Amino acid sequence: MRRRPSPETSAAASKEGLIARGGDGRAWVALSTLRRRRWVPLRSAHRGSVRPLTVSYLKRHAGKDVTYYARGDFQSDEFPHTTRGLRRETFRPEGTLCITKRRKSARKCHAAWKSVDALVSKGDRVEMPGWGSLSLEKDKATAMAVDSADPELVSENLLNVECFVVSP
Repeated sequence: MRRRPSPETSAAASKEGLIARGGDGRAWVALSTLRRRRWVPLRSAHRGSVRPLTVSYLKRHAGKDVTYYARGDFQSDEFPHTTRGLRRETFRPEGTLCITKRRKSARKCHAAWKSVDALVSKGDRVEMPGWGSLSLEKDKATAMAVDSADPELVSENLLNVECFVVSP
């Protein structure tokens, strides 16, 4: 029997903005449309002008400073609708994607790619190198982590901290 990709619970019965894992292993958000509440993949969700930080966004802004907002030291199962209470950081992506395959120690970097989904398999360690305010020394090289279960989502440190951007 085929499992549904979204979470088993009904979105209508869930709280607005609730983040839950689906049957496909990816994160989903319960969002309201004009008529009803439905499950939306986290990678394409937005509440107001807040949306998750993705590989596509960083790729489009390669070489430019990107301001993003991180949850900090706490985890929440709710998608934020404002940046209030989130920590503001800056990151300048190089535009490359570095992958360390599961059970291998070799790291391979890709300067040009069309689809992250095609390059990454579950369990791979994926990073986007760049410069940012995360490092202890100003303008020192650092990297953002990419989720191998959903290769579009980006985090500061192996998805322990969720990151969001504000779109105009």
